This record gives sequence, structure tokens and C-alpha cells, in this order.
Amino acid sequence: MHLLIISDSPRTKLLSNALNTFQIKTSFLSSQSLLKQSENLPPAKSKREVFSLFLNEVLLSLRPDVALLDAQIPFSADKIRPPSATQLILFNFEEPFYRQNFSPFASICTSFFSSSLIACKTAKQDGFPSSVALYPPSLEEAFTVETPHTFSPQLFLIGNYSFQREKYLNELRKRRIECALAGGGWHKATSLSPFLRRKLKKELTKEPLSLLKSSGVALYVPNSQGGLTGEVFDSAAAGIPIVTLPSADTESQFDEGSVLIVNNEKEASGKIESLLAFDLGRAELSNWLRKTARDRFCAEARAKQLIEALENL
Repeated sequence: MHLLIISDSPRTKLLSNALNTFQIKTSFLSSQSLLKQSENLPPAKSKREVFSLFLNEVLLSLRPDVALLDAQIPFSADKIRPPSATQLILFNFEEPFYRQNFSPFASICTSFFSSSLIACKTAKQDGFPSSVALYPPSLEEAFTVETPHTFSPQLFLIGNYSFQREKYLNELRKRRIECALAGGGWHKATSLSPFLRRKLKKELTKEPLSLLKSSGVALYVPNSQGGLTGEVFDSAAAGIPIVTLPSADTESQFDEGSVLIVNNEKEASGKIESLLAFDLGRAELSNWLRKTARDRFCAEARAKQLIEALENL
């Protein structure tokens, strides 16, 4: 099998490297690679058209058996002309896990891969012939971490801004739990003062993984599509206890009891306070999560899962 992956994600690059170790011939291209090669193409009206036209050139040149297209790269579905023997698969590991503008790809793709079971269901309803829940690998750097003696920040809040996540942040602030944010859009948090918004903006310039590694607990509040982001799996790899809401995605990826499930912001704040105060309990969860991440979330494990998903198409 020859697999082509088009993506800008370092997680997907890790996946590509791991596939090669399983003797799966894998070619990896970024959007910058596409742009560099586009000089020989006819003039295009938009970046979407440029990406799509050069993708056609690459597909004709390499003729892969399967091409995985990252939905974060802007392609125009109506401009893509794959060879008849090439299967196209659209995939997305980022929030929101499914967008309405993905639906035109149902006419040219054989499947949709996503780290959200709800997004997979939506894709099928939108006409994709099949959909598969596939989750991103933990970053390699997440596995190499020493637990600090003191946590700064105390909590790492995973994900882009949402009104629901703002509610959780406010409850944590009431309890004076120091939080770090690494997602976008937090300037919309109207409950925060201008000073705090400026402070958050400064914090967001820091490397998210370094903030996560130095945290005592990670909190993930899924959006309406559920799903799990890469930072959730980084938390496990780094041995950072995870507090989250109930979801089918969490149940599918984590052993019962290895993450703390809560139903509202007050319950979450209470559990987080207890974790920060109870070293032994935090250490037990940390060891459990590290082992789970080594067994299931590393790039090699995710590559096996991808190979199985492709074989079952």
C-alpha cells in the first residue's frame, strides 16, 4: 500500500513516520510544499484552488492507493480530480471536529476520519460513504517530563474558548485555582476584566506543552460535538491527571477510573482541589495514564489503529 498524507500537523507527521516503520510506504506533504510547487500551475483564483490543482498534480504523479487530506488545509472539493484507483479520505483532529463546509467532500471521499464520534455520525448523515473514529497521537515530547515539586499553573484548561469553558474558568477563579489557557478566542470571555484578558493573551504566547507539563491537573470540557483533542492525550503521556465530562469518546479511549468524570463546574472545581491536595492519589493516576499513553496513544499505536481502519474500509 502507498499512502499519501497532506497535513501541517506535527501529530500527523509523527503518524506518517510511524507508518513507515510498519513498512507502509508513506509520503507526507505540507501546505507549504504545495505552495512551493504551485509556480508551474496556471493562475488560480484563490489559495483553495491552488492547493486543489497542485493536489491533482501530486495524485497523478504519485498515484497513491490512499490519500489522507487534512481538513485544516483549504481545498476545493469541486476542483479535485483523483485517479480512479486512489481513495481519498478527509480527516480532522481539531475543534470544531465537523464543519458544514466538509459536506462537499462526501462526493469525492470514501470516508471521513475524526477524533469525535458525533462528528463521524454527522459526516455519515452528510453523505460520506463511511466514517471512522481515529484519534491523534501524543507528542513525543509529552512523554519526557519530570513531575515538578510545585505546580505552576495549578490547572491547564484544554481547548479554544467556549461559553461553557468560560463558566468552568470562572468557578475555578472563585476557588483561587491558578489556570493556564492554550486555546484561541479567549478574548471573547466577557466575564474577565480587560487586565485579565491582556494577561491571558500574554500567557497564550507560551509553548502549550511546557505549560501542560508544569500543571498539576488538566481540565477538558468537550464542546457539543464531544471529541478529544491532542492535548488530552499529551496530558496522559505527561502523567497529568485529567478531569472531564462524560462522553463516548472518553469511554472509548480511557479505562474506567483513569480519568475523573464530573457533571458541572462546581463538581469539577471540587475534584481539582482534592487532586491538588492529595499527592498519593495524583501519583496513582499519573502512573496509570502514562502506561495507557505508552500502550495506546503513542505514534506507533496510532499508526496500527490507522492501518486497521484502512484495512476495514
